[in-house]
Amino acid sequence: MINPLQLWKNQNLKPKQKIIWYCIPLAVMRTIWNQRNTCVIEKSEPNWVEVQELIEFGAAFWVPSKKGWNDYSMEDFIFRLKSMVKSL
Repeated sequence: MINPLQLWKNQNLKPKQKIIWYCIPLAVMRTIWNQRNTCVIEKSEPNWVEVQELIEFGAAFWVPSKKGWNDYSMEDFIFRLKSMVKSL
């Protein structure tokens, strides 16, 4: 099985783009794991819109904590991610 964390390793990405793309698989795995546990405990079905929002929030939470991202807020990542990536 291919390690999902290595999928973007050989891509031609700029340093700041790499940070964003390295946080995404972690946010996806963490969110799905937590949602799975919640669904098992509560005997419920996942809300996929909520799962998507939690993934975006997770990535937006981790990226600004990396060195060199002090100029960006979580709001930038949540609401302006596409335009930010283009400008990097």
